[in-house]
Amino acid sequence: MKIAILTHPLGINYGGILQAYALSTYLTDKGHEVVVLNRQPELPWIISKLRALLILLRHPRYDNPRFIR
Repeated sequence: MKIAILTHPLGINYGGILQAYALSTYLTDKGHEVVVLNRQPELPWIISKLRALLILLRHPRYDNPRFIR
């Protein structure tokens, strides 16, 4: 059987990543074809530009390289 696993945006959510991996591994072991779909939210144009500006201005929240997408 073909199965698609739809996740919330995972990003740096290690628990979500491990859960999606564990479920896909379990289902694959049971003989199913598994695809993991990592849903990414569509940010409105202005929000993505504001985020880029905050990164350029080295805002403390966005100064960490993990938050740069």
